Amino acid sequence: MKRVLVIGNGGRESAIISKLKENPDIKIFQWQFNSALNGVFPYRSDVWDINTLTDNLKKDEFDLVIVGPEAPLVMGIADELEKRGILVFGPFQRGALIEGSKSFAKNFMKENNIPTAEYDLIKSYEEGKQILKNRKFPVYIKASGLAAGKGALFVKNLDEGIRILKEIFIEKKFGEQDEAVIEDFLEGEEISMLAFISAGQYFLLPPARDYKKAYDNDKGLNTGGMGSICPVNVPESSYNKWGKIIIGRTVEGFKKAGIDYRGILYAGLMVNNNEPYVLEYNCRFGDPETQSILPLIEGDLFDICCNVAMNKKINFGIKKDLKAITVILAAKGYPENYKKGIEIKIPGMIDNISILPAGLKRKNGKYVSTGGRILGITGIEKDLEKLRKKIYTYIDEISNENTFYRMDIGI
Repeated sequence: MKRVLVIGNGGRESAIISKLKENPDIKIFQWQFNSALNGVFPYRSDVWDINTLTDNLKKDEFDLVIVGPEAPLVMGIADELEKRGILVFGPFQRGALIEGSKSFAKNFMKENNIPTAEYDLIKSYEEGKQILKNRKFPVYIKASGLAAGKGALFVKNLDEGIRILKEIFIEKKFGEQDEAVIEDFLEGEEISMLAFISAGQYFLLPPARDYKKAYDNDKGLNTGGMGSICPVNVPESSYNKWGKIIIGRTVEGFKKAGIDYRGILYAGLMVNNNEPYVLEYNCRFGDPETQSILPLIEGDLFDICCNVAMNKKINFGIKKDLKAITVILAAKGYPENYKKGIEIKIPGMIDNISILPAGLKRKNGKYVSTGGRILGITGIEKDLEKLRKKIYTYIDEISNENTFYRMDIGI
């Protein structure tokens, strides 16, 4: 029996664990433990700090460690575990900088001829104000460091831009940020492109779409993601061409920079007139795209991740003619002020539908919310409309007066 530790306890990690459980010969541990999951074992429930956890992990304790969230990767957890001879899925710190610093990512793209929006890097509120005065609107202003998926802000005019710069540099709304990016607004179709990177090669996963805004028709504030669909209806030849331009050049750029990148690479794309532009990189599985992508993979996720961690070539298939949709149930008020401790009643399961807990725990035999994004409902079917109807009928049974969800996922 193989032992796997999954670090992270959100919806993405629930999807990873769900896929790992297809292999009956592995025992799955999780830190920090999500008590809403079944068939998973808590690991070091007495430890609440990632550094303490890392310090206590021992060689041969696990056959594989999978790091879900970006923050530990940016902090260098993969480097530390590799030094100790612990097999870890997730890029080393230098590679994780592709997500950890938007200024690094933008300069990297420029150096490697990877198409992206024109941009300015700014290091202060005053510098940003001066640049905005000479800018044509709309633009995007992005906090350079990690901001939990909420640091990219659409700006329609100068007054709005100045307010956002103040939030970034003075009010520290997105944590400690030393830099920000002001970039041109791009129009087109958004696509999430993910690929396993191993042995200096890339292995594309099917195209997905993330629904970032809180409400239907892309209204409201940016969130961590309110749903996803996979695959998106784009020609395979076009998608493979974009993969060469974006992921292929990124991998070559890593090689030139001496960066040993192993893990998942995510590129958020804007496609205009069949030409892709990178909006952002992530150094890990996207959330909630992963919830819709992983059910479509044919192959043992444990074996795939082990081979990537060992820098070997990998093989996997994609289930053809199937669609996957994920709809997120969130607490009213998310992503700003929202209530916790909302009781969630889970009805009986139905075929091809999975519940993937995020901000949810089991307490005294009941399920209660612990975060803004409470859970995801993921389904797979050949018929898209049949799938949408099944998912929305099911989530409507779970929702209550303290929760909400988007009704347009997959349209």
